[in-house]
Amino acid sequence: GISNLIVFSLVGLWHGPDKHYLAWGLYNGIIIALSDALAPAFSSLNRLLKINEKGRFFRFFRILRTFTIIVFAGYFDVIGPIRTGLSCFINTFFHFELAGGGAMINSLFTDNITSVQAISTVAVSVVLLFINSLCKEGGHSPLERICSHKYYIRWIVCFSLIMILLYSFTVSSGIRGFMYAAF
Repeated sequence: GISNLIVFSLVGLWHGPDKHYLAWGLYNGIIIALSDALAPAFSSLNRLLKINEKGRFFRFFRILRTFTIIVFAGYFDVIGPIRTGLSCFINTFFHFELAGGGAMINSLFTDNITSVQAISTVAVSVVLLFINSLCKEGGHSPLERICSHKYYIRWIVCFSLIMILLYSFTVSSGIRGFMYAAF
């Protein structure tokens, strides 16, 4: 438990000397430490509820759960000031209003074309990463599947991925720049 907190605190500080990076590292360390500490309790609960831990539904649930936990880490990594990130994190659970979010999303789409591009790029990337995770969890290699198709399908997939990557740099450079550019 303590070693996870130390390691992830250092990983957070490696990203930068700001408090929000330390918070990001601590968040990840706490999640992993709690996961390790509560593993026996979760296993007992799964047996009690007769949940098949090897079944597809449970595997999908675990992927979705991990994905969600990682997305929530972004509150501390991306938002900036720790107080703002913590406030957004808390509001997600206790003061979430879909109507307010809809107005915010609507203003992003009508007021700022860069925001539309950024949201679209992130959405496509998140879907692709999630599909990749599902394939790997199912024992399939997305790369092998792509390589098994005809050459023109491989070229289309590779070209599309390269274009998404290049496009993400044009969108992000106006926002913050590439995180690891100084390294």
